[in-house]
Amino acid sequence: MNKEALGKFYYAYRLYIFPLVIGLSCIILIILVIYPQISKLISNRKVEGELKDKTILLEAKAEQLESFDAQALSKRVDYVLSSYPAEKDFATTVGLIPQIAANSGFSVTSLNFASSSSEGEKNYRVSLDVIGPGSLIDTFVSDIESSARLMRVSNLEISAGRSGDEINATIGIDVLYSSLPAEFGTVDTPLPEFSAKDEDVIAKLAQTAPAVATVFISSGPKGKTNPFE
Repeated sequence: MNKEALGKFYYAYRLYIFPLVIGLSCIILIILVIYPQISKLISNRKVEGELKDKTILLEAKAEQLESFDAQALSKRVDYVLSSYPAEKDFATTVGLIPQIAANSGFSVTSLNFASSSSEGEKNYRVSLDVIGPGSLIDTFVSDIESSARLMRVSNLEISAGRSGDEINATIGIDVLYSSLPAEFGTVDTPLPEFSAKDEDVIAKLAQTAPAVATVFISSGPKGKTNPFE
């Protein structure tokens, strides 16, 4: 197409060519410049909003942490861990079970530890031989299972004693424990709060938590002798 033909074509369609060129230019401008800028602006606004929300949450969390009574919270943790510890607390068990037995009218003649066969929970088993009044055996079992320390009677064998109401009993007790959670939430996770039920449980634990002296377990020969004499 020569210049003359091109000129005639332009003059004939100039009313259409100019708007078409402008339109295409606008489309190219929108795709290559305006849209990326708008997307970036929207993304920046979103990030800014998230950072603002996180800042507000962290400030509120910091204020909440400052308002906590560290000593009272530490006591609550102690009550919970004394009831449901994170590991096997043999020494505490050796001190606690004879106390419960004595309060129920029984004397411990032997106490041995064994692995438990229960599945789906962490526990260790205590095999206990006791002597006491047969009329109080139900009370003894109930006192074990209602103790602040989480324990469960797994088996009970009873034989007649030397005289009267006296009985000999062998009791299997599952003593429960549980590992602490591996994660306690991220920095921006809201702090959990104690519910009314949690407060009630902790109050009961505080009332029933026994004062158990630490007992040192000898590594010497084991037998049926009474370790509490």
